[in-house]
Amino acid sequence: QLEEARQKLHRLAADFDNFRKRTHREKEDIQARPLRPFLLELLPVIDDWERALNHMEQSSDEASAATALLGFRMIRDRLLTVLGSVGLERFDSVGERFTPRRHDAVDRTFDEQVDPGHIVREMAPGYLYHDEVLRPARVVVSRGSEKDRILIEFDIEDADETTEPDLVSPLPPEAD
Repeated sequence: QLEEARQKLHRLAADFDNFRKRTHREKEDIQARPLRPFLLELLPVIDDWERALNHMEQSSDEASAATALLGFRMIRDRLLTVLGSVGLERFDSVGERFTPRRHDAVDRTFDEQVDPGHIVREMAPGYLYHDEVLRPARVVVSRGSEKDRILIEFDIEDADETTEPDLVSPLPPEAD
């Protein structure tokens, strides 16, 4: 009876080990399954990219360069469409009011046509993923008109006096 119980225990342990391995494989399969259709949509974009690169490598005239540029723009648009199918959306920022949640200011500039605090130029676009900011846009923000700014400049060379304290004072002369 003891030997029979040991054999049942070994079979049960083997069955449990097989069950654990099978559920691990099924879990990996379930996690990978949603990526499969996305990857299948992405493969034609990669094919187009390679065709455009080959075309550029084989030709050197200006018409071919213009055609290749058009091709790359089409590939970009197709890629954005594929990424849009999984919830990724690109947003434009030029002209919008700067918002720290959607924008990352990399510079500020004076611009007469753009109100202060609004975006003049986009250095890198921002992206939303299911209506949440995945990556903020990297932008240049307007300071407004240059004539409206107040400048206080101290021209040390032309000034008789300076309002700044003397940070480096000479040492007193040594006593003889």
